[in-house]
Amino acid sequence: VRTGMKDKVHDVQTWLGDLGPHLLVLLKIILIVLAAFVVERIIVSLLRSVLPPYAIAQPCIEAAQQALAPAQQRLARERVAAIVRERARLSAALAGLAGVTHVWPSDANFLLVEFDEPARALSRLREARLLVRDFRDRPGLERALRITVGSPEQNDRLVRSLAC
Repeated sequence: VRTGMKDKVHDVQTWLGDLGPHLLVLLKIILIVLAAFVVERIIVSLLRSVLPPYAIAQPCIEAAQQALAPAQQRLARERVAAIVRERARLSAALAGLAGVTHVWPSDANFLLVEFDEPARALSRLREARLLVRDFRDRPGLERALRITVGSPEQNDRLVRSLAC
C-alpha cells in the first residue's frame, strides 16, 4: 500500500514538473485571499451585531419623535394654514398692482409673478431689502420673479414697495 502512495506522489510531482515553486506561491496567495474573506465576514458579522440596521444619531431620532408628537403636528398644520391664507392674500394684492401682468397659481410657499418691467420690480424690492428669486434667465419666464410668502408684515412691505 505504501508503495502505491509513493507512486501517486511521484506522479503528481512529475505532472507538476516546474510548477512546484510557482504552485506554492499561488497556494499562499489563495490562502491569504480566503483568510481576508473570512476575516471580513467576521468583522461584518460583529459590526452587524452591535449596530442598529440603520445607524441614526440619537439627536436625530429624538427630533423626529418630537416632530411627530401631537402638539407639534397641530403646530405644523397651523403654520401650513397660515401660509395658505397669506399666499391667497398676497396673490390677490399682487394681482391688483399696476405693472403685474400675471400671478401664477401656486400650491407652494411662493408665488411666480410676471411684471411689465421685472428689472424695475426687482430693483424696488432690493432697495426695500427684500429678497426674491430672479427667474428671468429661464425660458418662458423672462418677466418673472419668484416671491416667497412671508409673514403678513413682510408681505405688506413687499406690496408697498412694488406699489410705489
